[in-house]
Amino acid sequence: MYSFSILTPTKNSGDLLKRTLDSVLSQENTGEFLIHHYIIDSMSEDHTQRVIEDYMDRAPENYQIYYIREPDKSMTEALNKGLKRCDTEYFGVLNAGDMYLKNTLKVLFKFFL
Repeated sequence: MYSFSILTPTKNSGDLLKRTLDSVLSQENTGEFLIHHYIIDSMSEDHTQRVIEDYMDRAPENYQIYYIREPDKSMTEALNKGLKRCDTEYFGVLNAGDMYLKNTLKVLFKFFL
C-alpha cells in the first residue's frame, strides 16, 4: 500500500479547516493508499482544536490525522515540524482553507507510479 502525507499549518482557522478536511475525506480511495495528515496548529485560540479532534474521531482507517499543537515563529517553522515527522515518500502542503479536488491524490499516484 502506498502512503501520502499532507502538511497543513494552521492558526485560528477552525471554520476554514473544516473545508480542507472535508476535501481530504472526499478523496476517492478504495484502499490503494494511506493518507497521513499532519495538522500543525500554532496554539489557536478559536475552536480549531475542537474541529481537529472531531475529525480525528471519525476518520476512516485509511486516513490518519496527526495533530501537533505547539507555538511557531512562522509558517515555515510549522511546516518543518510536520516534515520532521513525515515518513512517507510523497507529501504535499494543503493550507487551512485550501481544498483538493475529488480525485487529486488518485491522479498524483497514477502520475508518480
